[in-house]
Amino acid sequence: MPKKNEVTIAGQSFEDLKQVNEHGAERSVLSSLAEGITSLAAFKRVALAARLRAVQTDTAIVVFRDRKIVHLTAEEIRKQGAV
Repeated sequence: MPKKNEVTIAGQSFEDLKQVNEHGAERSVLSSLAEGITSLAAFKRVALAARLRAVQTDTAIVVFRDRKIVHLTAEEIRKQGAV
């Protein structure tokens, strides 16, 4: 049961939301989640930059879609409205 003024998430206290990595270092689940969100945002920025560069230089990019390697031309990127 949470103590008075204790912050809980899904019924667990902050202390309950800790993980121990393979090196024995503790970190909270929330910091892991924040890192994942930050990494996803970085990948999206890089993907957009690659599409922009491909359109600017009229070259293709290679993506992984539906478990297949696909080459997207600058024209296909323009048609998708991805930039």
